[in-house]
Amino acid sequence: DQATAARKQCDALRRDGRWADMARLLELRGDMVDDVVEAVHCYLAAADVWERDAADLGRAMECLQRILRLEPDNAVAAEGLREFFREQGRYKDLLDLLQSQVDEEEAPHRRGELCLEVGQVYESHLFRGREAVRWYLRAYHDNPFLKDGALAGVQRVFESSPQDPQ
Repeated sequence: DQATAARKQCDALRRDGRWADMARLLELRGDMVDDVVEAVHCYLAAADVWERDAADLGRAMECLQRILRLEPDNAVAAEGLREFFREQGRYKDLLDLLQSQVDEEEAPHRRGELCLEVGQVYESHLFRGREAVRWYLRAYHDNPFLKDGALAGVQRVFESSPQDPQ
């Protein structure tokens, strides 16, 4: 069957150290299968090969974005993208991803955690205190267990800019 043939090809490419070809094959396999779970598995494997073996972070991130289009709540892909955006200093992209996750998240406790992270990005990287405070308060509203973190963020913003946070 096709899956067995693809595995054999991947094994041969791995033995030869042809990482980019292997990653492309995994992506192609993900494009061809009808089963979302199998496609996600292929894209995750391709992302891993692109990142670890072929040293192409851009292609790895493209695979993770494909996964999120198929499965918006895939935690592995979302965390991989968040980490990549943080490391690359792509805070606008990080905010876009986090805010879309907030919009899609149904569980209030998890939505609160994401809101807290949005607030931290606004505070620490974009220096937009007013936006940070708004997100910290939303985090507390969605998840009261985040009270200490949310209020500490609000306090930091007001201490750093007592007149008028941006």
